[in-house]
Amino acid sequence: MKRKNKLIMLLAILLLSFGGIAGIAHAFAQYHGNWWSQPVWGQHWWYNNHWSQNLVWYADDWWTEDHLNAMIRDHASFGLEYQLENEAYNPGQNTSCDRLDVTGVYFENLPVTGWSISNGCGNSAYKEEVKVQLDEYHVQPNTRLRHKVTYKKRNVGSGGNGEVNYSFSFQTSWQDSWLGKIEYNNMFDLIGSDPPELASN
Repeated sequence: MKRKNKLIMLLAILLLSFGGIAGIAHAFAQYHGNWWSQPVWGQHWWYNNHWSQNLVWYADDWWTEDHLNAMIRDHASFGLEYQLENEAYNPGQNTSCDRLDVTGVYFENLPVTGWSISNGCGNSAYKEEVKVQLDEYHVQPNTRLRHKVTYKKRNVGSGGNGEVNYSFSFQTSWQDSWLGKIEYNNMFDLIGSDPPELASN
């Protein structure tokens, strides 16, 4: 009887452990892009406040030790200043312009040296783009690193579906590594993401 109870307890522990691992694996999506220095995993949250003009986009990033070492090596050897880009429009086609206007940028534990806010496309009065300059030497591997951007919604109920994009780049080049995107409807509700597991609300 004792042996049976021990076996049941062992199975329960294994199932709980597996469930925890599966939960962690499901919590993050593997980013697109192929730069060896970029974050490997990401999980984003899209909070649309229907009772106000406010919207919040949370981004969590995860570097493996190998990818972090590559970023630090490039920074030390070539002076590359890496950054993350929250682009509240479609930079490839210059669409989804004038829909979201940045009102704030906040860092929970993502180490940065600075950030900038600028117009991405459309009316220059609207600031859709955030570039976050990373503090490469203080990024921690295998750690959830979070920042968020807050927006004021514009043209609610019109303009059809839209999208925001997320990229990794360095400051002295126009090239970037596209990591993924979030899609929303004309009321700014989340309708999808690419990769599919990237975003939730």
